[in-house]
Amino acid sequence: MKTHALNAPAALVTAEVESARVRRGPNLTDAYAALLDAVTGVSLEAGPAAVARRLLDCVASLLPERALGVCLVLSESAVPLVELALPEGMPPPGRDPTRLFPELLGERVLEFEGLPGSTLHAAPSSTSLEEDAIERAILQRAAAVMATSVRSAMVLRAAKPVSVEMTELRAQLIQAQKLSTLGQIVAGVVHELANPVTSIVASTELLMRSGNGEHLRADETQHLQRIRVAADRILKFSRDLVQYARPAREAIETVSLADVITQAHAFSQHEFERYGIVVEVSCAESVPKVRGRAGPLTQVFVNLFTNAAHAMSDHGGRLAVTVREEPEQSRIAVEVTDTGTGIHPDTLTRIFEPFFTTKETGRGTGLGLAIVKEIVTSHGGTVGAASTPGEGTSFTVHLPLPRADD
Repeated sequence: MKTHALNAPAALVTAEVESARVRRGPNLTDAYAALLDAVTGVSLEAGPAAVARRLLDCVASLLPERALGVCLVLSESAVPLVELALPEGMPPPGRDPTRLFPELLGERVLEFEGLPGSTLHAAPSSTSLEEDAIERAILQRAAAVMATSVRSAMVLRAAKPVSVEMTELRAQLIQAQKLSTLGQIVAGVVHELANPVTSIVASTELLMRSGNGEHLRADETQHLQRIRVAADRILKFSRDLVQYARPAREAIETVSLADVITQAHAFSQHEFERYGIVVEVSCAESVPKVRGRAGPLTQVFVNLFTNAAHAMSDHGGRLAVTVREEPEQSRIAVEVTDTGTGIHPDTLTRIFEPFFTTKETGRGTGLGLAIVKEIVTSHGGTVGAASTPGEGTSFTVHLPLPRADD
């Protein structure tokens, strides 16, 4: 009975995951990863045509039986540039930019957003090939990635490095392009992960409920709990990636920071209890509200609270949250101070970089503070940190007060 009770739902987990794999396609996530590798490996300084060529070659490696082409219209007066990637043995077709493969049936033309006249073309090289959902997803994602990369290469080519400031701006543009492309690709990866991981979570809960302490040994229950925790981590990381690369756009409203911090405290309560952390919040009733988005602002403080809890995980400690108005600067300051391990000065300068983390493998993704900075900046504010190794760390978030015309 014990084995039967465990194996029946376990088979359900396997079946759900396999069904999702077959239904969604086993290679789509790999395709997105290949596109991301191609983007991060190409130099924008090589120019729009070279960027398009590199990405087209990547798509050709993913869809080797397709005739592929890119038409680039870089200015109103310029002759369209055409790049082709053809299956082996296929003769080059004509170069009508509106129809690169007129002799092939089923040619798809995907327009590049923000680049009028520029398009990605794909056609089956034989009548026996039928486009499936995976190929459509790859082509749509590739068109979005190409458009972003080509636009960035065009802007970079127009910006002459005449000063140190311009050189820094060029570097920022390259980084912004990579992050924008990451957002486009991550959305597809997360979509592919969501269904099977959600099935794992649901099936694990079903297993635990069906056991009800009668059919499962203690070690079996522990294994199920570990599966649930691991699946939750995958989902959280996926959501973090999307939040960083493609921030949510809730409606702007009047937000009480006291309510935001109360909500964030509730979300983080399990971390505080787990590590024996005492939390003290000081927020006067007279502190004005701010204009912003409650959801993202709550995430700011959940991330700060979670980081503080991890910094005090060895011996517990005290977390102090202070909210005060700074009328001279027309802003509100929120300080989040812990008594944890502190941060080394060399590390402190990098803590807001995406994917930078000092936590051990499996505990941190390096996105938490990057998300904090992105959200605070989008609200017109700033965030900074001060730390003394061995004594603790203090983060200060500044948010502007609403203007009279808001």
